[in-house]
Amino acid sequence: MCLKLYCDCFANGEFCNDCDCKDCKNTIEYEIERTRAIRLSLERNPNAFKPKIGSVATNRQVEPERLHQKGCHCKKSNCLKNYCECYEAKVPCTDRCKCICCRNTESDRAARLANTKSATALTDIRSVATLGNADFHKATLYSDEDSDDEVQEPSDPKTLPWFYMTDEVVEAATLCLVAQAEEIESSGQATQVEIEKAILKEFGRCLGQVIESALKNSKKTLGS
Repeated sequence: MCLKLYCDCFANGEFCNDCDCKDCKNTIEYEIERTRAIRLSLERNPNAFKPKIGSVATNRQVEPERLHQKGCHCKKSNCLKNYCECYEAKVPCTDRCKCICCRNTESDRAARLANTKSATALTDIRSVATLGNADFHKATLYSDEDSDDEVQEPSDPKTLPWFYMTDEVVEAATLCLVAQAEEIESSGQATQVEIEKAILKEFGRCLGQVIESALKNSKKTLGS
């Protein structure tokens, strides 16, 4: 009859409204029964109607941290469904919780946030990669809000990053990577992981040479 704490409306101190409940007495028409049920709930538990998600002061934070006062008791959801009170309130599970196989800890939430940012960045890179070189150059230098008079071509193309990533540089770097892979693979003793690490190391060396060359040319440009 919606006069117990398992009714979310009643537990939040609200009347039921547009709910699918049956034989509901959590309405203004049953104020006497509702008041009696509230009194009985408070006699059993004085904190019954306090918010489950409260603020806890911490020494590390200027603002109080929002945490579940009692903790959740999830068993099968990994605390990644809305019926987990911590997940629904967008707060991490803590040592107060009695959940099992939890994936809603502070570190889990930070890892998911990092993965989301990485995926967004990868999408942006792919979007740029689909543009042709001319379109990419045009999109970088011009915007809808700029007029023809306001946009100025760079005085020195050596200040632009793609000046150094020529076809010759890309081809040379690719040949270095292939040569490194063939050299390690020919030994017959390297694992797949070791081969991949060697290729990445060689790629880093090639990229370092490109950056070093760019810095030298930039210094010459500034000095001239």
